[in-house]
Amino acid sequence: MLTPEQEQVIAGLKRFGFRRIAANHCTGVAAVERMAALGYPVVGGLGSSSPLVLGNGDTVTFA
Repeated sequence: MLTPEQEQVIAGLKRFGFRRIAANHCTGVAAVERMAALGYPVVGGLGSSSPLVLGNGDTVTFA
């Protein structure tokens, strides 16, 4: 569960116009799930805690 402050920070990410967001487990699954729910371009992987997070050996190309 996210705090209201965390919700606000995640909502504020929209202003940056990210084309891809890649997160590992340190970001927190709840935060990444919220990003995906808001329609942010979350790049998933083979993370052990969720398919929305990157794990060891996953790669992302930012071009």
